[in-house]
Amino acid sequence: MPMSSSAKDAARPNRGRAAGPANRAALLAAAREVFGEQGLSAPLSAVARRAGVGQGSLYRHFPTRTALAAAV
Repeated sequence: MPMSSSAKDAARPNRGRAAGPANRAALLAAAREVFGEQGLSAPLSAVARRAGVGQGSLYRHFPTRTALAAAV
């Protein structure tokens, strides 16, 4: 039987602030890939998904699409 999304989340520990620098780096790498494939109008949810983080993490580091694009 496949795991529910809440069961998957429970299986993945929350690293809190320690994950911040790694999440930021993953978001930048994912944004380069996604923007390169789909352009700057690509859904930011696709960037977060590719980075393996939640959308909240994306917006914590980059509050706007412009901020993310400028950092890339």
